[in-house]
Amino acid sequence: MFIVHGTIHSDSKHLLLWGESDTSSTRKGGRRSKTTAHPFAISADQIEDWLANLVPHAHPELQSFQLWLPTYDTEPQASPELRAMGVFADDDTLPTKLHLWQVAGIALTIPDAVDLLLALTHQMGVGQSLYFWRAAALEALALVMQQQVLPALERDDFHYRAFWQAIPEHPERMTELASQMPPVCRALAETPETAPSPYKLLGIFVDAVADSAIRETAASLKLSSGRGAGAAWLAALTTNDAQLKLPTADSEALFKSWQTWSSQNDAAGNSAFRITFRLDAPDDNGNQKWKLSYLLQATDDPSLIVAASQIWRGQGDTYLMQRFDQPQERLLRGLAFAGRLFTPILDSLRSAAPASTAFDTGLAYTFLQDAAPLLQASGFRVLLPRWWGGKKARLTARAKVSGGKQTSKSRLTLDTLVHYDYQIMLGGEPIEQADFMRLAALKQPLVQLRGQWVLLDTAQIEAGLKFFEHGSGELPLDEVLRLGLDSEGNKGAIPLENIRTDGWLKTLLTALQQPEKIETILPPESLQAELRPYQQRGFSWLVFFEALRAWRVSG
Repeated sequence: MFIVHGTIHSDSKHLLLWGESDTSSTRKGGRRSKTTAHPFAISADQIEDWLANLVPHAHPELQSFQLWLPTYDTEPQASPELRAMGVFADDDTLPTKLHLWQVAGIALTIPDAVDLLLALTHQMGVGQSLYFWRAAALEALALVMQQQVLPALERDDFHYRAFWQAIPEHPERMTELASQMPPVCRALAETPETAPSPYKLLGIFVDAVADSAIRETAASLKLSSGRGAGAAWLAALTTNDAQLKLPTADSEALFKSWQTWSSQNDAAGNSAFRITFRLDAPDDNGNQKWKLSYLLQATDDPSLIVAASQIWRGQGDTYLMQRFDQPQERLLRGLAFAGRLFTPILDSLRSAAPASTAFDTGLAYTFLQDAAPLLQASGFRVLLPRWWGGKKARLTARAKVSGGKQTSKSRLTLDTLVHYDYQIMLGGEPIEQADFMRLAALKQPLVQLRGQWVLLDTAQIEAGLKFFEHGSGELPLDEVLRLGLDSEGNKGAIPLENIRTDGWLKTLLTALQQPEKIETILPPESLQAELRPYQQRGFSWLVFFEALRAWRVSG
């Protein structure tokens, strides 16, 4: 039995595979030998054979690399997968520390790595690290399909490389995925302290998969060739050679132009942090203003939040044990960009140290409905009140109709008047006329009712006013029957949720709404025949219609 693990080389972007075996049932004590070879690691040939069964066309490269692994005494701790199988289960109870171990394995390019990861289902001997990279690869491919990628450039001395960079519309999904990264994925590093964060390593891999997928697709397309910096950049983005084929001066000019252009894309933050806006409703202390606070939130740990006021007061670049590169400059630039989407943010920049802005309910509605989605689409994070879902509170009506007491000698016609009472419902709860009139007088969609903020449909408000004008009265019987049989048929802006009746009117409507509940009438004894079930139902209907024709219904 063996378990195959995988990690990403942050520089080469190769997937490194190695494995551990359970073949040693006993472990020898004693001092650690000078060699750091992992005593239970399987050979690279075994990994290669395992790979060939899944991806025969892959071209692995044999490699030896060193990993920081939990170690107790003189031996590496068995992986959670082996311990879950009962192998070396005692390792769970022993204290460990990180130690460097050398393993033999293989390296896969990104195309081969993706083919392997997509071939994995529920094979035995596959570590959770590979299933994590599989989920990351699927996320990267989804971003490509959703066109959430942008062309990019990087410079190494005087060499310029073009690549595709994933720009997730919802970066919180990447944060959530990074939080699930098994520790062994980050085991390849010079020191444990310099190991890339889960979020950074995930970003490197996702960018690499997205870049590879686009190049593979572009290889089958006939792209027009041309001259100039743009054509050279396109060629470097769509062929296997990512190097920019331009004179150094032209490459540098293109790189600086790209930096200026891309700075708008990272105005919301970078791999370390995101500028975040938190909207708070007015409190119960008489404050009528909504408050929008400015924050910095760590991308790899959303629980780490730094207020803008702390950034302006600070002298360094480390907050909550996180390093933020040029935090004041980046925050100011991000707020200026956000101010183009929501004017009160721009107005707040007149302050020397803008930490928040306040505005009335009308602007709060504008922020919730329009600005917040735009900010999120631009990469900013927006924290909204829990009650906000963007759905308008539905205005409905209930009706109670009474036909009064009907005697057997009474005759009814379609013009017979019956008494009705309407009740308006807002969000499923009854609302009194005084409360409704107060909300209508505000003439704005975002209102507070019984301590809760609700979003109204202004068109329904006008219809609600008309309902209250005719809250009770009398209706002809034919109108009541129409409403009772087709409550959705009323063409007003407020749908009739239900209609309650009593007495003979309830009997009549129930029969029309639920014909299956019409009382079964036995044929007279004088009928010399046996009726089938459908004939008996038909006879019962004839009796009922005869009662309707005579308009005599007892209550």
